[in-house]
Amino acid sequence: MTSWLWDFGDGNTSTEQNPTNVYAAPGLYTVNLTVSDGTTEDSLERPAYIDVTAPAVPLSADFSATPTSGPAPLSVTFTDLSVGAVTSWLWDFGDGNTSAEPAPTHTYTTANTYDVSLTVSDGVGTETETKASYITVTPGEEMTPEEEVTPEEEVTPEEEMTPEEEVTPEETI
Repeated sequence: MTSWLWDFGDGNTSTEQNPTNVYAAPGLYTVNLTVSDGTTEDSLERPAYIDVTAPAVPLSADFSATPTSGPAPLSVTFTDLSVGAVTSWLWDFGDGNTSAEPAPTHTYTTANTYDVSLTVSDGVGTETETKASYITVTPGEEMTPEEEVTPEEEVTPEEEMTPEEEVTPEETI
């Protein structure tokens, strides 16, 4: 053989016998080689011979929550904002509770300020994001014994209100 013509399928060619080619974009590429001895020519085509994949996105943990403050009991919905091929999650809510759900909701029952962390894994490595003092739970309003209502309470006919005693909209709480 006295000449070689490589077509790498990405717009690049070479006349070297053993060339290298750098593929700039992900995709399947068909490679064609044409050789000649000066008299005859022969070609070989390999369809979808080179498979270039996109570079892996590095694993990085991140999250948000709504709301991040309020009175107890405070129900907080967490959202995973991590990047990479996440396959597992471990949330630590800072109050002794954890979750392996991707987007959990957690209820804080005690007034305090809580650190929250999320550890994610892609099956190869792990990354953790911790947000200090991220959730602030304030004391909730407690009902006084006079305000408490139990389901067992019943109204007897003699306790029923007459139309004159009915509560008007201005009197409701």
